[in-house]
Amino acid sequence: MSATAAATVWSRESDEHWTSLFYFCLYRLISAALFLGLGGVALWRGTLAPERVAPYFTLGAVYLLLAACFVLLSRGERALFHLQLSAQVMMDACLIPVLGYVLGPLGGGMPLLVLVSLAGAAIIGRGRLVVFYAACAALILMFIHALSVFLGESSSADFLQVGLISCAYFATALASHRLARSARASEELVRRQAIDLANLAEVNQAVLRDLEQAVLVVDRSRLVRHSNPLALELLGPLPNDPGGPSLARYNAELSERLDAWLDGDTDAARATLMAPANSRELRPRFTHIGGESGQGVSVFLEDVTDAREQARQGKLAALGRLTANIAHEIRNPLASISHAAELLAEEGRRDPVELKLVRIIRDNTERLNRLVNEVLELNRRDRASPEGIDADSWFTEWRDTFCAAEGLPTQWIALELAPGLRLRFDRNHLHQVVWNLVRNAVRFCRRRNGSVRICLERAPGTIGLQLDILDDGPGVPVDQLNQLFEPFFTTDSQGTGLGLYITRELCAANGATLEYIEFAPGAQFRLLVREA
Repeated sequence: MSATAAATVWSRESDEHWTSLFYFCLYRLISAALFLGLGGVALWRGTLAPERVAPYFTLGAVYLLLAACFVLLSRGERALFHLQLSAQVMMDACLIPVLGYVLGPLGGGMPLLVLVSLAGAAIIGRGRLVVFYAACAALILMFIHALSVFLGESSSADFLQVGLISCAYFATALASHRLARSARASEELVRRQAIDLANLAEVNQAVLRDLEQAVLVVDRSRLVRHSNPLALELLGPLPNDPGGPSLARYNAELSERLDAWLDGDTDAARATLMAPANSRELRPRFTHIGGESGQGVSVFLEDVTDAREQARQGKLAALGRLTANIAHEIRNPLASISHAAELLAEEGRRDPVELKLVRIIRDNTERLNRLVNEVLELNRRDRASPEGIDADSWFTEWRDTFCAAEGLPTQWIALELAPGLRLRFDRNHLHQVVWNLVRNAVRFCRRRNGSVRICLERAPGTIGLQLDILDDGPGVPVDQLNQLFEPFFTTDSQGTGLGLYITRELCAANGATLEYIEFAPGAQFRLLVREA
């Protein structure tokens, strides 16, 4: 190995190892202070010989100074990790036995403190060179004891104790080396598992992000732990609760479905609900995480609006082709009947019975002709050409046209339009949609100034516009709400029952939604339209 490569190996250590080395240095600094304190105790008790006072406190001060230097070095200069560790262990192996020898009887057990240094070096340094450290510590300890025997201050019989301590050095070194290898293997396993978990989490996030279903993960406390972007788009942003977003606060209806599912009522749990952000129809599906005794529930929200719309459009397409053919076949004889009735009226007959019969024929032919025209309108929803429409000018002009055609005062219809708004809609379709809704409102209102209101503003919580058409009439009876938008349902003896149905179809063709606000005073229809 080259010198450059060796230096790289010695200096390439993680922040975690440098932190461990710092605490190891702090332990040594505290030990040095305790050695000086122990010397003070020995001096006070008189067990420290006068000739050894100066050497002991000098060595203790040197040890304290070196320990402080190593503390600063480990925090400031993060280089040559193993070189710093080796220097500190060798310092302990040299100075601690010498301090114990100089201290006398109180320092007999101080060489055992080298065991702590050997164990710490093995764990911090991952077991490298720890046997070498043990051999050096054993040789130094034997040399000091041999010198003590030579000077006549110790007995040769104490070599047994020195040998046992040296064996303890090697045993501690080998055991610590084994422990360090096990710790290193565990650390590597944890590191690999962390990488695998991070990769798995990233894959899960990618799958959830691209999933065509909205997904929520709810724990046992009914807190929303995870959500994908589609869920946030349909249900809105999560509430910023201190303990975490609660499902009950986020969507109370979905929380009720979850309660029903947990109670075993699968029919109630699978009932559809409306997305508050865009009124999409969602069907929830729940699954336990980790089995029935798991820690949470996964909530999948399937958007069934498009599927139902496709099925409905398939039926309507077939019905539209049939009704269009029938309507064309009816229109020709209907025109003949209407023309014949007009000829009879022009003959100048004065018989009241005959005039009544002619009027009945004309009224019913007009009604049938209107029905044929509305049936033909069913096939026009795919011909939408949306464009940007300035709301202020368009609704003002439309009100004047409507009131002139229906013979109504313009004061009956109040315009409440937020300034500067532009909506995206087919101009002819918007004319027909507003005409149908306002004509119904005029029919049931109290017929006074402001009885019908047209309000346009930005829809809260969405990026579209909210168009409300309200009247001060009695509203729609509760028992008729489920049939309100069904074709051929009407309470007017002269109506066809296709007005609201066609109105909603034209809204759908322009990417808008039409709904009836049930609890409003009077009748209120709301359109959510796109902004231009």
